[in-house]
Amino acid sequence: APGAFGAAISYLALYHIPDRGAVYARLHDALAPGGRIYVEDLYARRPMTGAQSEIMRDALFANTVTDRDGYVGELEAAGFSEIAFEDHSDRWGGFCAERLAGFRAVRERKAELHGPEVVDALDGFYQTMCDLFDSGNLGGVRLTARKPE
Repeated sequence: APGAFGAAISYLALYHIPDRGAVYARLHDALAPGGRIYVEDLYARRPMTGAQSEIMRDALFANTVTDRDGYVGELEAAGFSEIAFEDHSDRWGGFCAERLAGFRAVRERKAELHGPEVVDALDGFYQTMCDLFDSGNLGGVRLTARKPE
């Protein structure tokens, strides 16, 4: 029902949505006056290369990866205010690198448990994320915003 919620949270989901504007409008409607949203998502720090865009689409099922201004503009268009955009790209990139190193440290054991195909696929995914963050084109963002009273 309209105004039924005090908050909404999204973790690494909105970049999958082709029409985020419609989602933000629906969230805005569902929030009570003064309600807040918290979002962690991927964004384009700089324009992606053609190959990176293809990887984002095919490997990460990305539909909407916009830059900072695009993200803030979508929230403003939906009626949100007090929008805070915090770039966490370096932290997330470091996390991906640590995760890949940790995975590779136990690769043999993982292969015995899950099979080499699964291990190769996961290794490839982790490496892809590291490459995208290392390029400086992919970023991670924490956004908060409020529905005006």
